[in-house]
Amino acid sequence: MRLKPSPTESGLAKLNLRIEGIEADLAPLRRHFTRPAGSTTVPGSRAEAYFALRAYMSRLQAAALKMSVGHRPEERWGFAAHQHEGPPDGLGANVYAQCVDLERTLSALIEAKPARIERVQRERPTGQAPDLRRSAGDEADFFSLAPGLALPVRSGVDVRAYRVTFVGDRDVLRTWLNRLAGLPGPVIVRDVIAEPVAAVREREEPALGMPALTRFTVTYVEVVKNGESAPEPELARPEERR
Repeated sequence: MRLKPSPTESGLAKLNLRIEGIEADLAPLRRHFTRPAGSTTVPGSRAEAYFALRAYMSRLQAAALKMSVGHRPEERWGFAAHQHEGPPDGLGANVYAQCVDLERTLSALIEAKPARIERVQRERPTGQAPDLRRSAGDEADFFSLAPGLALPVRSGVDVRAYRVTFVGDRDVLRTWLNRLAGLPGPVIVRDVIAEPVAAVREREEPALGMPALTRFTVTYVEVVKNGESAPEPELARPEERR
């Protein structure tokens, strides 16, 4: 096969430069779509943070599908605010820290095989004020930790709070809580609310031998030491409420 017209040296040089430019543009995408789960390397720009968050969404989506865990097709795992853009300048590190936290804890939940995950929420990142122009999907990402569940503010300690709602039996809850306790770094469960799930059809009874399903809403915090000698928080074990 012969090219017409035949390529010239100057034409080949321009083509090589164009290929090098394309490779340079693709490098950040490759880096973040192949980022290991739980990586703590903070993205250096708003665009890189966006691609890192999209990769996080894709990994959790794939994990849920693999384990046959139900979820909304449009689920963004707590980051609907960033399905089209990265976090504002100055908030990238805080938002990405939340992403790393949630990937660890949600991966553990998916491995416990709940029937479905219904909602994932996080506290609004430090420095991000509410904006009336935000979309409903954005606001659905966030919740405010009740004063009675908040931890005392201590020097050198960063506390990030999350709330996850899922449907499963009590073995799923027990398995997940045990896995949270085994994660590196303190993950402290502050509240568990349980409510029975209505039958699919009115007056339908659960199938014989099938465990009854419950909707659990679990609020927990991750405690990260920023100082070398920050004390461990001493907390009472939360009680399960019905």
